[in-house]
Amino acid sequence: MALMTPADLTAWRQRTGLNRLQAAEALGISRNTITRMEAGTSEIPAYIELATEALEARLNQPAK
Repeated sequence: MALMTPADLTAWRQRTGLNRLQAAEALGISRNTITRMEAGTSEIPAYIELATEALEARLNQPAK
């Protein structure tokens, strides 16, 4: 698994239609933290990459 880049994180957020606050809440982090990650001033931990993949898969499931 490759490390997630700031551009990858921003692209994920835009693909899922989440704003920074919504994405932060879904990932269990603060809005400031996701802003710093997207800006490249904070490292993106591996668990955030895993969480984004899981959330995107869940959002892409057909409604029951």
